[in-house]
Amino acid sequence: MGQDLRTDAKNIGLATWNTLALAEKLKMGSIAFPALGTGVGAFPIPASAQLMFAMIKKFDEAVPQYIKRVVFVLYSGRAYEEFEKVFRTV
Repeated sequence: MGQDLRTDAKNIGLATWNTLALAEKLKMGSIAFPALGTGVGAFPIPASAQLMFAMIKKFDEAVPQYIKRVVFVLYSGRAYEEFEKVFRTV
């Protein structure tokens, strides 16, 4: 996130991947994510969902041994609906 408090796809992708990598390193079985970048970062919710699901899938195919469950903690009905809509298409 820059000084203007905005974020972009690159930062959201890196944050998702690096968080998964740390969870794997710590041998965690599950992890919870918020909708990265969609608050102060002003990144569109559907784009965040698409990006995060893609990174999780890519990570799952490349790395995992320990992570078996990923949960999204979404703070509004709108965010839930947007993430669910994207999830049903991936």
